[in-house]
Parts: sequence; C-alpha cells; structure tokens
Amino acid sequence: MAAGLGTGYGEWMAALGASPESWRLLAGTALLGALIVAMLTAFSSSRKQLPGPCGWPLIGCQRQLYGPRSHVHIAEWARKHGPVFQVPVLGCSIVVAADAESVARTCGAAPASSVSPP
Repeated sequence: MAAGLGTGYGEWMAALGASPESWRLLAGTALLGALIVAMLTAFSSSRKQLPGPCGWPLIGCQRQLYGPRSHVHIAEWARKHGPVFQVPVLGCSIVVAADAESVARTCGAAPASSVSPP
C-alpha cells in the first residue's frame, strides 16, 4: 500500500503536526471570523437606505406587518418616515408606498382600475 493511504484520521493529523483539538479551535475561529465579517458587511452597507422602522433582530417587523392591526402600524410608519419607506421582515426589506401619489411615481402611470386592494 502506498505511503499515507489507509491511515486513520488521527495519524493524518499527527503527520501534519497538529492535534485534533487545535484543528477544531482553528476551524471554530475561522467560522466565527467569517460570521463577524458577514454581519459587519450587512450592517454597514454603503448604499443609501430608505427610512423605516428598525424592527426586532431576525424577524424584523413581521409581527406588526402581518398582525391584525397592520393598517394602523403602516399609517404610523408613514406619518413618521414619509410616504415611501422600507420595513425589515425576516432579513428582507419590503418597500412600502403609503399614498396614491407615491404609488403612481413608483409603478408608473397605471390606470386605477388595474390596481386592486390586497
């Protein structure tokens, strides 16, 4: 059998000169570093963001947007943030146009008969 083939995992690690614990520590540190970089990149976006509520971590404003009083929350957000704003929901941003004029500007000059309420 060729040298190095058929050896166990521990023998392979010993051949590299490191214990399994040190490799686990290195892998965990690399994973933690990648997670920190991903979070910093996500939170420090250079593009201009629309105004809007912050929401809870991970779920955003899902409870307010999909609850029984969602129309009240949207009206409050429109008064606070303006007629066009974004709402975070489950890691995504939903853009809300809260009045007819901003809908017309956003969607174009579609006739009113082609737009139906939700």
